[in-house]
Amino acid sequence: MLLQLDKVEDSIAFINSKPKPLAIYAFTNNEKFRRRMLSETSSGSLVFNDAVIQVLRFIQYQTNLLVSFFLKKFLDCMTERKLSQFSLK
Repeated sequence: MLLQLDKVEDSIAFINSKPKPLAIYAFTNNEKFRRRMLSETSSGSLVFNDAVIQVLRFIQYQTNLLVSFFLKKFLDCMTERKLSQFSLK
């Protein structure tokens, strides 16, 4: 959802009236507004004047999940293989 609001108070009130957002992207050069957003709102992340950084974080998160998944599968496979080689019958 993309909103353009005229007053700082309106934007903070709108954000706080909804469930906690995953991310807030605020495009402003007003330092006072930035400080108010940081202190008066809560979100998964708050980004000023940028949207690309979130895409990079998402890619990093997905990569970590894939690496973890395949590493676990590999270790499970190797552990099972070693145990089966030395099992007593």
